[in-house]
Amino acid sequence: MFTVPTDLPGVHRPAPLDKLGQRSLNQGEIFFDDVRVPASYRVVGPELYELALEGMLAFANAAMGQLFVGVARSAYELALDYAKERVQGGRPIFEHQSVRGRLFAMFTRTEAARSLARRVAAHNAASGPVLQYSIATKVFCTQTAFDVATAALQIFGGNGLTREYPIEKILRDARASLIEDGCNEVLSLVGATKL
Repeated sequence: MFTVPTDLPGVHRPAPLDKLGQRSLNQGEIFFDDVRVPASYRVVGPELYELALEGMLAFANAAMGQLFVGVARSAYELALDYAKERVQGGRPIFEHQSVRGRLFAMFTRTEAARSLARRVAAHNAASGPVLQYSIATKVFCTQTAFDVATAALQIFGGNGLTREYPIEKILRDARASLIEDGCNEVLSLVGATKL
């Protein structure tokens, strides 16, 4: 593993991608054309490559889980506030049993994701990272964020499709998380090899 300064001859970075979600996370392609990297830029030699890669993947996936618990919580809180303000049929939609039931399901999923993310973060900090737990956290928490954001958008109804309300952005960001730092399906296969 090594770092490659982007100002080395032969390194070319086109404009960042115009993405569906997570637009503030600047991403794009990098092209390497006959790039020579000095040995002083090596971070990890071949003897430690697998260990370093697994550690990096474990910490990154655990961090994604923690981040997207916050996204799920934000979607839930926005939907809860909206349900208490939006009046339909002469009363706030929160007073409808089906809306309260959906909000409670969102709350439950978010709290379950939070518990998993905290447990894995505490374990990784105290005992070192365990890849399968970190991957489980990323997969579960990002899927939860997407599911909760989708449910929140349903509560907003047509208003949720407008940029006037932030739920549309949260949904786009949550959707991107299912692919970011490795798509959940492939990460699950990697995690399964560690069982």
